[in-house]
Parts: sequence; structure tokens; C-alpha cells
Amino acid sequence: GLSHHISSIMAMDQMLPAVAQGAIAIEIAQSNKKAKALVEAIHHKQTGIAMQCERAFLATLEGSCRTPIAGHAVVEGTTVTFRGQALTLDGRDSFEHAVNGTSKDAVAMGVEAGERIKTLGGEKLLYA
Repeated sequence: GLSHHISSIMAMDQMLPAVAQGAIAIEIAQSNKKAKALVEAIHHKQTGIAMQCERAFLATLEGSCRTPIAGHAVVEGTTVTFRGQALTLDGRDSFEHAVNGTSKDAVAMGVEAGERIKTLGGEKLLYA
């Protein structure tokens, strides 16, 4: 009921979201089988696959919530489409890479995109 407050809807080609933006996660102890069974009942498999891809991208770039890194994965059936972006801290330079593959390769796709961005951006992307 808040749509009247929206001044503009931005398309993904205008601005990618932060990695895992909007995903809801529940953290449990790996050894807690009862909790695992409960959360598996509400787990959205496609979102989980997308988050694996996006988080692998972020980890490859050694990013955090304080680095200008964006990524968005879409899972349709067994196909994953990912687009990632990293900007320099001053926002002057932007580096993007897109990759497609299967859901079983989601993590590898995120790593591949991150490595490609590192190659494209080089020393400009040092966030230390």
C-alpha cells in the first residue's frame, strides 16, 4: 500500500542492487537437525542458488557492505543468469561482467565474474 510514495522504478540495466539485497536468511547451528528440518520447509531453492552465486562474486572481490559492489543472479529452471559490477571508491570507473550457466555451477559463475572484474579493474579496485 505504499506505491504512491515511489517516485521512480529503476530497471536492472540502470542500477544493479547490492549482493543478496532483499534476501531473507535464517541462521541455524549445523548440528540442530530439528531447526534444519523446519527451515528447509520454507527454503526457496532458486533464491538460495542465486545467493550462492552473488556471495561467491562478492567474496572473490573481497567485498563487504562498505564496498561499491553490486550483483544480481536470476534462476529460471536450471539456468542461472548473473551480472556483477564493481565501481572505484570515487564512482568514476565501473567494471561489469555477465555470465550464464547452470544452477550446479552457480558458485563457479560468481567466482568467474569476480575474477573477470578483477582483471578489468586491476589496481583501481583496491578497497583497502
